[in-house]
Amino acid sequence: MWIAVRILLAIVVFCWNLFSRERAVKERRVSNNREWAYGEDRGKNSRTHVYFGMAFREPVYFSITKESDVDRFFEHIGFSEKFMTGDGTFDHEAYISCDHPTIHQTLQSDEKMRQAIETLLDSGVTKIFADGHNIWACQGNVDPTQTQLEALGVLANELNKIDTSSLLLVHDPFTWKAFAASALIWSLATYGWTGLSPTQTECIAPFSIDGGLLWHGLKIGIFIAIIALVLIIGVFRGSSRGHRIIVESFFVLLLGLPAFGMAVTSDINISLDKSQPEVVCTRVLSKEQIYHSTRHGHYYTYHLRIMPTQDQEHPDLCRRVQVPCDLYERVAGGSNVSVVVRQGALSHPWVENISLASR
Repeated sequence: MWIAVRILLAIVVFCWNLFSRERAVKERRVSNNREWAYGEDRGKNSRTHVYFGMAFREPVYFSITKESDVDRFFEHIGFSEKFMTGDGTFDHEAYISCDHPTIHQTLQSDEKMRQAIETLLDSGVTKIFADGHNIWACQGNVDPTQTQLEALGVLANELNKIDTSSLLLVHDPFTWKAFAASALIWSLATYGWTGLSPTQTECIAPFSIDGGLLWHGLKIGIFIAIIALVLIIGVFRGSSRGHRIIVESFFVLLLGLPAFGMAVTSDINISLDKSQPEVVCTRVLSKEQIYHSTRHGHYYTYHLRIMPTQDQEHPDLCRRVQVPCDLYERVAGGSNVSVVVRQGALSHPWVENISLASR
C-alpha cells in the first residue's frame, strides 16, 4: 500500500508539473476601463510578491527578466544561447527565455513591444511571463502603478495581434521537452522524499533495518542523477532557457535522486520478498513523541527505542522505530513488543509489523 501511495503521488506531481502552468488569479480589477488580473505570493505573515496580468490566451510560454551575471556566465560556457533582437539597448537589458520563432520575430519587428518591456523592467518589475492565459508582470510587495498597467496593456495588445495559428506549441522545439524534464525530476524526487520523510500513520509502515541497503540505494540514486543531468545538458544546450532548466535539474537531482535511489531499493527489497516472517521479542527501552511543524499546522510522530531480548539475534533492531499513536500509548518502558522481521528480496532484513507482545 505504501509503495502504491508514493507511486500515485509521484504521478500526480508529474502531471501537475507537466500541465499546470496557470498563475492563480486572486481577483479581477479595473483601471481606466481595462480589466486586469491581480495575484500575490504570501509568506507567513505578509505579502511577498505582487502579480498583475492581462489576457493573452494563447498556448505559448515564455519569460523575460533583466539579464544577470549568471545568465552571462552560462552563455559564455555554452549552456544557453541568448536571443538577440538587434536593438542594442533592449538586448543589453532583457533576457528572453523563449525558443518560439514567432515570439522571436515579433520582438525583432515590434518596437512598441520592446519599449513596453523596457518600461516594466525599469520600473521595478523583476519578471514578465506568459502562462497560456495571461501575460503577467511580477514585482516585490508593491501595487502596480498606472504607468506599469499602461505598459502591460501595450504589451498585451501587441501580443494579441499575433496570428493564432503561428503560436502553436508545435513550433517551439523546447517547450514540451522543458515541461517533461521538470515534471519527471520533480516526480522522482517526490517519490524519494515521501519514502524517507516522517508521516502520521495509523499502522506500521514497513522499513529496512539494514544500513547497507540504504547505502546501496544511495549509490544507485547518485549514479542515476549524474546520468540524468548529462542527458538534460545534452538536450537543452543551445536553448535560451537551457541554463535555467539545467540549474533547476541540478539542485532537484542533487537533493531528490539519492533519496529516490534509497526509496526504490528499499521498496524492491520489501515488495518482492518471499521469505517467511520471523517474530523477534524486543524490550522497550524508552518512548519519544516528536513535534513536527508545517505551513498549515503541526503533527506528532511516536517512537519507541527497542532492543532484542537476546542481543545476538538481529542486533540491527537496537534502534528507534516509529509506531502508531495507539501502540505508543499502550506500551511503557520495560514492556515487551513483538517485531515481525523478514529477510528481504535483496537479502536485507526489514520490519513488517510491531505489536504488543502477548503475556
